[in-house]
Amino acid sequence: MRDAGEEPSSSTGHQSIDIISAVKELHGLSSLELNKLIRESENNILHTFSESGSSIQIDVEKLARYLPLHLVAKVTLSERDEALFRYLLCGVRLLHSLCDLAPRHSKLEQILLDDVKVSEQFLDLVFYLLIVLSNYRQEHHASSPIPLLHSALVACSLYLLTGSIASQWQDIASVLVAHRKVDIFMDAAFAALCVDIKFLQFRLSGQCTDLRTKSSGNAEGTLNYLCQQCEASLQFLQSLCQQKSFRERLVKNKDLCGEGGVLLLAQAILNLTMTSFQESSSVVAAVSRLKSRILSILLYLCEAESISYLDEVASTSRSMNLAKSVALEVGPEDIMLCFVFRNRYYSCRSIMDVVCMVTFVQMLSCIMEAALTDKLACFNTNVMVQVLDLLKRMVVRDPKQINACSDKTYPTGLLQLNAMRLADIFSDDSNFRSYITIYFTDVLTAIFTLPHREFLSSWCSSDLPIWEEDATLEYDSFVAAGCVLDSFTSSDLLNVTNSGSIFIPSNMPRASYAHQRASLLVKVIANLHCYVPGICKEEEDVFLKKFRECLQRELPKLSASDAEKAGIVTRNLRSLLSHAESLTPPYLNEEDVHLLRVFFMRLESLMTPAEFEVNRVQVNLSSSIY
Repeated sequence: MRDAGEEPSSSTGHQSIDIISAVKELHGLSSLELNKLIRESENNILHTFSESGSSIQIDVEKLARYLPLHLVAKVTLSERDEALFRYLLCGVRLLHSLCDLAPRHSKLEQILLDDVKVSEQFLDLVFYLLIVLSNYRQEHHASSPIPLLHSALVACSLYLLTGSIASQWQDIASVLVAHRKVDIFMDAAFAALCVDIKFLQFRLSGQCTDLRTKSSGNAEGTLNYLCQQCEASLQFLQSLCQQKSFRERLVKNKDLCGEGGVLLLAQAILNLTMTSFQESSSVVAAVSRLKSRILSILLYLCEAESISYLDEVASTSRSMNLAKSVALEVGPEDIMLCFVFRNRYYSCRSIMDVVCMVTFVQMLSCIMEAALTDKLACFNTNVMVQVLDLLKRMVVRDPKQINACSDKTYPTGLLQLNAMRLADIFSDDSNFRSYITIYFTDVLTAIFTLPHREFLSSWCSSDLPIWEEDATLEYDSFVAAGCVLDSFTSSDLLNVTNSGSIFIPSNMPRASYAHQRASLLVKVIANLHCYVPGICKEEEDVFLKKFRECLQRELPKLSASDAEKAGIVTRNLRSLLSHAESLTPPYLNEEDVHLLRVFFMRLESLMTPAEFEVNRVQVNLSSSIY
């Protein structure tokens, strides 16, 4: 990367003023509008007027050549305040328009897309912007327009690579991986997004006192805008992690993987809670999608072949403890949102279903924070027991307390499915299996004590009453930047409800979703019950004994009318085993089904005669019903 303070060799003070004027005058023009002006001009020289009313001439070719480096100088030499962020966002917005315009003008294409030196300057600009944004201290500006400007700058800077470097993710990943400063990019990108997530948490908490957004409608619009910028940035990183070359390089990054940098971002996102805006279906869905995407990134890292991501995480106590906390968090959260909830009382479209999820995550935040300072061991297991007890109380909530479903629904992402995928991976890793056995078995017990009909409809059906909807954010950098920039020219309250971003549905077939979810439950049980002498660190049948203990603790708490639940466990397991056999292949292999069968037989052999009698009575009652 070239020196931070270096200006173009042919630049003069007058030319710098011209660039500044050009940015201020042209950033509001779309690529179509610019294209029209250029075609109407002579020799690509635009004639316009400055803010003072004086006539200025703008050479579009020179502007395209010198603008990236000019912005680099601005970001490195100027005071980092609101005025700078506004100007940088204007400049980045103009670059997006010029890059979009380049394929239609040979001269611009030659400069912006073919000139190696200019391409390097684009990378320099993105790197420097992310470095500055990642080191921004947000404590004193959380209630100002800075969060909106900062989040838009992060997203627009990242997506600048899709216009200036390459349009395909595989090509972008290859260019970044080949760059000598790729680690700096990775560190800065994740850290800059983490700053925005903290801004988002502050807004979600309802502490923001910004007078520009004091009306509830504008406050919700501002929050939706901030959510979309965070989601756009996270989706960019997720798309990069989908590329093998990028994720293989990322797992070698000591700060992000060995020291837990990626997990820090995961912690910040998973801990997002809504003290306010709980009635906003769009905000609730946006938070859910953010959590789904960060779990997806963790899943991609676990697929790395050159280095085991989980081994890297386990190599230091700090990242190991944080990963355990993430594992604890995503498992019960997933179950609480959908798997254990009574289907006849709850709908996936109910806002409060997700609100309860984030409430549960908030209870876990103390554990996450402790892990960051290597103090996880100081927390008594009673804390986790209380959290799991809260989960069980949510299962039996009064349905009258649930708010009516929203008239308009939004995709929530594959949060539940991604959480189960992570549970599968963690339960199959020797570093984390004991931990999952201890803290996840209570949740599995809750699943298998569901009434049999509900269990069948939730786990042994191809047509689930509850499913998830995923979508890809179609991000428009020009509109997103203009949305917040235009608000500064208006005396009205900040209105960012129309950010120009749309969602493209990317749903999987419902049957496939149902089969994947059921197969993941089988895999988790198989992983926890599997015992390989010399490899497994724990004793044999640890999971079986833990599961049995959970049942024994649960049964005395049930009322007399619910006593039949004791026998439902074996019926539910038998039904799951039968369903699992129908899923081999392609969703399950024979070994997983065999381990489930062995677990079921071993558990059945441990059941007391009294429990068998309850189970026999339940079977007879069921036969009379059907």
